[in-house]
Amino acid sequence: MGNHAVKKQLASCYKPLLKAAGITAAFAFSANTFATTTLDVMALYTDGVEAQYGNSVETRLNQIISVSNKVFSDSNLDIELRLVHQQSVNYSDSVSPEQALTDLTCDFDVLQTQDICNRGAAFSQVDDLREQYGADLVLLMRPYSSAHNGVCGIAWVGGYGTDGDFSHPIWRETAMGVIGMDGPCGDWVTAHELGHNMGLTHSSLQDSEGGTLPWAWGYGESNNFATIMGYAWLFGSNTQKAYNFSSPELDCFGSPCGINRNQANGADAVHALGVAAPQIAAYTATVVSDTGGETGGEEETPNDSQPPGDADEAKQAWLDAKDKLAELKAEQKAKKAEQKTAYTAYKKAKRAYNKAYNSYQRQLTQLNTLYQQAMQAINDYNASGSLSAAQQQSLYDNAIGKIDSYNAKILEINASAEDLNALLDAYNKALAAYEQAKADFQQAKLAVAEQKQVVADAYQAYQDALKG
Repeated sequence: MGNHAVKKQLASCYKPLLKAAGITAAFAFSANTFATTTLDVMALYTDGVEAQYGNSVETRLNQIISVSNKVFSDSNLDIELRLVHQQSVNYSDSVSPEQALTDLTCDFDVLQTQDICNRGAAFSQVDDLREQYGADLVLLMRPYSSAHNGVCGIAWVGGYGTDGDFSHPIWRETAMGVIGMDGPCGDWVTAHELGHNMGLTHSSLQDSEGGTLPWAWGYGESNNFATIMGYAWLFGSNTQKAYNFSSPELDCFGSPCGINRNQANGADAVHALGVAAPQIAAYTATVVSDTGGETGGEEETPNDSQPPGDADEAKQAWLDAKDKLAELKAEQKAKKAEQKTAYTAYKKAKRAYNKAYNSYQRQLTQLNTLYQQAMQAINDYNASGSLSAAQQQSLYDNAIGKIDSYNAKILEINASAEDLNALLDAYNKALAAYEQAKADFQQAKLAVAEQKQVVADAYQAYQDALKG
């Protein structure tokens, strides 16, 4: 920093920097960050896949998911894909990938203007299946065909240009991809296409900008490597594929796998995925438990109080069953209202958190600019020994002013970080409350369905008693 006198005079001005770093670290390494984000995947597959793998389709799909999970793990991401459902669909293997993605997805114009989802006929059950199994992401798996014209996979870029905000309902519908299996297509293609769904574009050699964030894309070096979102051949004939997402903190064949996101043409897909994943995991309420099984009720016991043969008693049992059904229907209605209220609160908390997070990121960018300006002002002052006293004083005052601006921004960021942590806590609580309310409503619906059968059985017993 130049002569000791200047360093000593300015040292106290740097103290808030340490404070800010500590608070930023506390936010970045909170329990929520270390917790694994699970993304539930539903895989639809064609008859061609079934013909190729027979009874081993599920095993093959899990293998592909495992390869994708390794890509996330090798990128130091606490993101895990979970295959929650696989099902065959009657769809051609020779239709182009572009058309297949269009058929799989709702018509966006109709969806946004009329709130109606028009899919291809083969995929009419997608919405119900997605809710039934809690799928956040949907994939159509087909054997690769020469009719695909060299396209191994295609997917929508989620959250494109939103500064990391996936809260609009339309982005849930973009969580769709079409995958070509085998042939020239490696198993890593699924991770690549899911990267698109999570907001990533390819690289600066293919796309003009990042996806959901400016740095949300792949990276590569000429004749050295390309990360999983980039096309290796574009970087030269000797380029190797790095099976991880871009990040300046990762090593790719002796070079950083990305560029700091605060620099021009920053490439840090790992950071972008960390922003996107928790939002995508909230697309659909989880159905499969963390232990891998579905929650079940208590084992049923035989009914030892069957309606007696006497018609009057049988009639009373039937009427009691009807009264119970009315109670359960009222409870179901109440649970539905609670679910709606919880959903509204969850969406509100989600929007508030996303807005605050985006503001916080902008403040960090501003802080970096102020830091660079302060360092330049300090360097200018330290190099001013040959200038007049008045010029030195002017440079000194400028340096102090820049540092004061930097420290003021530090205080602002500290307050924002505290607010952001509070909003994150509120968001997590609202999400948990919504998932619980949804589960309660589903349980109430099940209770009504079961009681309807009880009423039907009681009525039949009453009719039998009248006859006999």
